[in-house]
Amino acid sequence: MTGRERFQAAYEPAFGTSLRAYDDAAPLLHAVVAAGLPLGVLTNSGGDYTAGKLAASGLAALLPVVVTRDTLGFGKPEPQVFR
Repeated sequence: MTGRERFQAAYEPAFGTSLRAYDDAAPLLHAVVAAGLPLGVLTNSGGDYTAGKLAASGLAALLPVVVTRDTLGFGKPEPQVFR
């Protein structure tokens, strides 16, 4: 097993069990929705990985739009990702 593989094998489980949203994240997202503002996430991370992180943090249900590099086939900083 390579050093990278050993790192990933140790990192991923620790990351998944340690992931927490900041205390003010959910109240902020609720306030944004209550204000009638559109809400979503744009990330260069993969779709499955992002879904796992949002679920682990408890924020998945609060973010109706999730755009990943998988969604569009390209990511930030490409200008069209922001359009």
